[in-house]
Amino acid sequence: MGKTNKIIPLLALIAIMLLVGIAATSAALAKPATPTVVATANAGELQVSWSPVPGAQFYTVGYANWDEMIQLMGEGRDMFNAFYYVTI
Repeated sequence: MGKTNKIIPLLALIAIMLLVGIAATSAALAKPATPTVVATANAGELQVSWSPVPGAQFYTVGYANWDEMIQLMGEGRDMFNAFYYVTI
């Protein structure tokens, strides 16, 4: 699979994995809207944006290397072990 073909599943996966951080409030937060994910001119770089969720104190974004995910699945391991997370 070429690099162009890898970016589409990775973009979809990142969009799915955007999580809203819930912290220090007892009120339920609204479900976030689907984020926007765009490949930039720099190889391997994506720009992710979303509308703020009222009351959210932080966001956690998960991302993964496609080749690592395929390798883990081929080994019968959980593909989510390939994910790295950043809290913003």
